[in-house]
Amino acid sequence: MNKEVIYYPEEIADAVERFETPFFLYSEARIRDNCRRFRDAFRKCFPDFEALYAVKANNNPTVVKIIMEEEFGLDCSSRTEAWLCKKLGGSGMYTANYTPADELAYARDCGLVLNLDDVSNLEGLEVPEVL
Repeated sequence: MNKEVIYYPEEIADAVERFETPFFLYSEARIRDNCRRFRDAFRKCFPDFEALYAVKANNNPTVVKIIMEEEFGLDCSSRTEAWLCKKLGGSGMYTANYTPADELAYARDCGLVLNLDDVSNLEGLEVPEVL
């Protein structure tokens, strides 16, 4: 279902007058609607589906908080993103490539599930022995 994009020329013109340019202008209603449509599309077939938002797409804390309120977890790929997730009380996954052990440990300590790209990432992490 394609929704027509709605523009608000008066509000945009007002923002240009009030703020220095360039700036970002977000629609909270549109962000929430997009999150709900995405999440609910998957939950129709997979009731336990948990969506993750890639923080690297936009790490604006206000935007991230809105997305978290729509039942999204966070997919973090840097120490800064893991810190933001912890600061906002989020949960989710840490996915990065060629990550130093101390950064993986930090992400784990932030409560994130580690998505490791190589078995060598286990070195330096305290992991339980698998039976």
